[in-house]
Amino acid sequence: MIRLTRRQLFQAVPPFLITPHDVSLPNLVLIVTPLPAPAPFAAAAVRTTRALPTAIASLLTGVAKPSPTEPTLADLLRSRGYRTAFLGAWPLGNAPGQSPLARGFDEVVASPPAPSAKPLFLFVHGPLPKLPYEKNTLTIVTAPAGPQVPLLAHWPGMFTARDLDAPARHLDIAPTLLRVAGIPTQLTGANLLPLWTGEAAPKATAEPTRPPLFFREDWRETEAATPVTQEHVSNPDLTLQLYGPGRDGIKKSHHDKPADDPFYIWSGTANGNWMVTLRHRTRLADLTGQAKIRWRAKQAGFRELRIALKLASGDWLISSESDGPSEDWREREFILSGIRWRKLDPKLIIEGAWAANPDLSRVEEIGFTDLMTGGQSIACSRLDWLEVWAK
Repeated sequence: MIRLTRRQLFQAVPPFLITPHDVSLPNLVLIVTPLPAPAPFAAAAVRTTRALPTAIASLLTGVAKPSPTEPTLADLLRSRGYRTAFLGAWPLGNAPGQSPLARGFDEVVASPPAPSAKPLFLFVHGPLPKLPYEKNTLTIVTAPAGPQVPLLAHWPGMFTARDLDAPARHLDIAPTLLRVAGIPTQLTGANLLPLWTGEAAPKATAEPTRPPLFFREDWRETEAATPVTQEHVSNPDLTLQLYGPGRDGIKKSHHDKPADDPFYIWSGTANGNWMVTLRHRTRLADLTGQAKIRWRAKQAGFRELRIALKLASGDWLISSESDGPSEDWREREFILSGIRWRKLDPKLIIEGAWAANPDLSRVEEIGFTDLMTGGQSIACSRLDWLEVWAK
């Protein structure tokens, strides 16, 4: 059993966790599941219902856009003396160097390992299993995708069950677990321990001045394919639509080199004007007030990527603002209240007359187009991810 001295523990964790005696490192269990946590577990946990999700690779590294060689929680915890195990469906693909054993895990298991002398880090991607650990174990359960997802934490003797009206992110999980294990980190995520223990009380909830994240789409990390289809959409709340004479040439692309090449939408093989949109399965977006759209894109040639909207009335709009060519991937933010809009023909993907004071309070579909045919790599648009911040 690895034990921390009082001095080491002081350096590793917040003062409110210090005891007069040596303390063994806790087991750490991280579970990502689309299924609700069992009622007994949820009743015993600290519960945050509006955590912002991210891709699994980002959750495992604490880095928003990790490279394929970014150290994972398993890498770092193994260096601290942890036994590292993976259980479930491996989410990072089967490319060379991306297997569980290559990303820091000692073993792939079919059920939670029995307790041993070494502290354990167990990552589960799938249903929450019956865990054989009772004492000295921090268990975190969250969901893989959605506009906002639950985040439950359970650590007997360290904090009590309650609901928290406080923000959290998947990117906060890695720095929190590393802090518990006494591993220095410069990750930008927050340490959630003070919030869970009550040392840091959640801020009083005020009427938000800015809308929350309505959805994010980052595309599944799968092989390249033409055309892009619903199978390539990573957010289960969204449906994909393709429009225009060039729609069948829109590709979900990816390259093994460079190593950090994203999984993205590419228009280079579109043989006519095209448009890609996303629609929430159950909600309309209110894009009034301080609503905004963010994306990461890379255009070539004279391509200018623009926002396309379908209103609940059936009218289509195309934005006056656009995102032009760049030498590398670039993030762009559009504040919608300052944008002028033209009408859009959804069949031909051609702009029309200016739209006078369009009602953006009920928007069915949100997408993008450059209003041009594809011209291979020298004349094309690329989109890595898309975020919509709306009521």
